[in-house]
Amino acid sequence: MRHLYSVFALAASSVIGLMACASEAPQIDDDETQTPGRKMRVLGGGGDDEKSNGLPAEALKPAAFDLSAALRQGLWKAPLAKLQALADEPTSSGDAIRKSLQTKETRALMNYIVSCALPPEEVVKYDPHDGTHVVWRGGLGLCPEWQTNDNVSCRDTVSSCVVARTNALAAHIPISIRGPAGFSLELSKQVGTQRNYREKVDAYDDNGIPLESFEACSGGEAYGDVTRKCGWQSLYVGRCQAGSTITVTTPDSYCANGPAVMVRACKGIYGCQSGGPNPSHPYSEAFPDGGPGCANGKGAKLAFKCEPNGPKVGGVPTGYFSLMLAPQDPKEAVDAASVPLNFDVSGAPPSSLAYPASEEQVFTYPEGGFYGDLSYDATDNEKKRRRGRETLHGKMYACFSGIWQNGIAQLSERLCAIPSSTTTCFQYTPGACYASQGNRCAVGAPIPGPAYDDCKETQPTTNTWKEPITVFLNGPCDLASKRSDACAVKRQ
Repeated sequence: MRHLYSVFALAASSVIGLMACASEAPQIDDDETQTPGRKMRVLGGGGDDEKSNGLPAEALKPAAFDLSAALRQGLWKAPLAKLQALADEPTSSGDAIRKSLQTKETRALMNYIVSCALPPEEVVKYDPHDGTHVVWRGGLGLCPEWQTNDNVSCRDTVSSCVVARTNALAAHIPISIRGPAGFSLELSKQVGTQRNYREKVDAYDDNGIPLESFEACSGGEAYGDVTRKCGWQSLYVGRCQAGSTITVTTPDSYCANGPAVMVRACKGIYGCQSGGPNPSHPYSEAFPDGGPGCANGKGAKLAFKCEPNGPKVGGVPTGYFSLMLAPQDPKEAVDAASVPLNFDVSGAPPSSLAYPASEEQVFTYPEGGFYGDLSYDATDNEKKRRRGRETLHGKMYACFSGIWQNGIAQLSERLCAIPSSTTTCFQYTPGACYASQGNRCAVGAPIPGPAYDDCKETQPTTNTWKEPITVFLNGPCDLASKRSDACAVKRQ
């Protein structure tokens, strides 16, 4: 049986663009730009792209983390907007802050503190008095009052957020960030097609390597070439029943009156190049180019068979796909927000197709909980007991969800790139978040569930944290290396 329904496509890139235009935020380019007498480097960003994991673990390891002690302790007693004043103080504390901000590890840490705390329209500026100027831009807005207020209670949430967005894999991974009741970050109703690869050129880059198809065309490209490797726009991620056939079309009436367009479908949540598997980025792969763009008054058409690359939902295997759209004429502009899409489903009920798929539908694997206090400075005795390789130490903690065959191995791989059950990555060995009475967290996270809450530091202990961050993944191996079996999950 075949089922047909329509949606009004709104490109993810267009959503971000419209938000930026409507905001009174300063319009700042992400690239290095020349300003009068200075070179400005803007770090961070806003929107759903900030729901990602990319802080290098080196920024939290003892050597770099101890160097930033004066900065962290100063900011935890002052508004973020006072960073410059703290650094300019003619004191030993000011000297220590300036020294730490010369390092890439502390600048990366600041990037994620600001990104977690402030909304996209807010920035924190720093002038190191060396002819350069650094701006860190907000993103998630979990503690907006911290920008101008020194008496805020949400800084532990920011600490949890920073730890939750850390990995040792030099990668930029989209994740879902969730908190307990009253958490200020809402789940998105749609997830955009990823425009960047996971891999970075440098571990301290803000984003992964840009996907070539989303770059502007340089000229000379053929009209209507569905294999074109430039000029595409990102649409959204969809979820389908594995084995069903999805046909995507644009209405004939649109092609008769609007710009001629073509559609590309990719396996998974990442955009893709035309052709077979990408050996450098195996998670980015296009479905076969199965149909033409607009032609002779007929709409663009593309059909593909849903891959079993998702979880089981109600016992039924599912898969994810992501869509891209481009004008057939590489020199022509197209307003992706105005392009309606029709979906025809065969081999499955219509309810099996979700497009756009929501954040809760796309990120279904609960990884674990992260919580703590970044402002804490270890005592001399505590520092002596450290081995120097820990990513989590002092008052930084993690626990693992019940889906993993070996939860400690999974966290070791994610935070220290050690694919084994060794505990050298942690000062305090993580435990299960919530599997039975007496585990770290008092409130469980039913799959796909909201979040953990009331998480203890270690067992047994009476100290609990009310602001843990729960991370959900799109795939269980998103934060594991290619050679690791640490991401093995229990049978569904």
